[in-house]
Amino acid sequence: LSMSVALQAAIGCMSIANGIIPGNPGLTRPIEEASELDLVTRPRTKEIGSILSSSSGFGGSNVSILLGRSGWIRDRREYD
Repeated sequence: LSMSVALQAAIGCMSIANGIIPGNPGLTRPIEEASELDLVTRPRTKEIGSILSSSSGFGGSNVSILLGRSGWIRDRREYD
């Protein structure tokens, strides 16, 4: 499990650096309750400031990490 977490964090960092949101091509029939959500089924370009990566493991090993571009919060006007 720890390697999958490292891979997830690496992909997240690449998404931030390259401005690409990876898609989920296997999502062909979302549930009705998700009809209002903007579900990403194909890669999409967008400026990404931060991502939240969560992982749950056996024995209660639950961890979340917030990764962000340097200076991202400082650049956001609503935080001034």
